[in-house]
Amino acid sequence: MQCGELTAAYGQSNARELSVESGGVRESMQTFRPAGTVIFVSHRSPEATVAQDIEAHGLVMQWACNIRVAVDLLTSSREKTVIVTELALPDGNWRDLVERVRCTDIFAPIVLVTSSSTAELWWDALECGIDDILPGHLMASRLCQLLERQGAS
Repeated sequence: MQCGELTAAYGQSNARELSVESGGVRESMQTFRPAGTVIFVSHRSPEATVAQDIEAHGLVMQWACNIRVAVDLLTSSREKTVIVTELALPDGNWRDLVERVRCTDIFAPIVLVTSSSTAELWWDALECGIDDILPGHLMASRLCQLLERQGAS
């Protein structure tokens, strides 16, 4: 996966049936729409298992290798979007990412992924506007919940 690259995953649960009337003949076709987009911000490409888990939930995953690429992907996204970030990034840290995203007119939940967290990190993250802190293995199902909540608001 290259920085800024898209991996498409279209799950069966996201299928919508479209009907087309042409000359009195009714045709039906299946189209697949993603449940949402996950922008994964990290200096390294997401692990294959993380990408597969996210894609298995019908989400589209994009990898942003730095904050600038993440903001570019967010502003060009046409789907509900959630941003996943690590603590340290090549051009700043998670706080810098939150600040840059909040400068856009686009609402996107931001999730911090870390293998360890402290009460101080939780307090700081929540105060700065992080929506959740997760270990990698719990990520996909929580991202789906955040995207559903985003669609309802």
